[in-house]
Amino acid sequence: ASEMLRAPMRLTVKSADGETLDSATADAETKWTKQSSIRVEGVRSIAGKDFSVRNDLWAEYDGLLWCRLTIQPKNKITLSSMELEIPLTKEFTDVINAYDYGLTRTGKLPKDGLVCSNRPIWLGNGDGGIQWLCETDGWFFQKDNQKMMNVEMHPEGVSLRVVMIDVPTEFEEPHTVEFGFIATPVRPRKYRTWQDPQQWGFRGGPGGWYPKGQEFL
Repeated sequence: ASEMLRAPMRLTVKSADGETLDSATADAETKWTKQSSIRVEGVRSIAGKDFSVRNDLWAEYDGLLWCRLTIQPKNKITLSSMELEIPLTKEFTDVINAYDYGLTRTGKLPKDGLVCSNRPIWLGNGDGGIQWLCETDGWFFQKDNQKMMNVEMHPEGVSLRVVMIDVPTEFEEPHTVEFGFIATPVRPRKYRTWQDPQQWGFRGGPGGWYPKGQEFL
């Protein structure tokens, strides 16, 4: 197996009065709240002087990670920016699925990267990759939602930078956004052809590939 990320994903939140919460440097409180053979759930939070950010997350055995991120102001506060950076290694800086129906931007990663609206962008190589998932950009506050997703090329590897806030926005109550990631392939390669008996459950044959007792989740 190869490392897909060259560093942990990084969330940076800045207030209008200069306070910055950076997940790469802030002291974080982390707790796993539930664990089973197919799913884990947990909470991770970072706090500053005027606000905190809490991530209620879960991950399942197929590679899906879902985040429920809540900004929690202590009093009324204005945030000027919030960005998430997903830095991939050079090995996984190869191809992109830009989720464009004409496939004009899907294929080899362009040298100048890509800037676009919210969409389930996938980045990786012929062996695997990672995909961003977000059902709506309605949770975010941006000057131009056509510039929410930024695929940026660097000598050390590609980064996906997601702009969630880039205009001064007041918060007096908690504000929640949700998004996810899925690492691919989602199953071992030996199960990835329809001829394999492990796949017959999708084609009306005997035996699905779900863990025993979890077939209908």
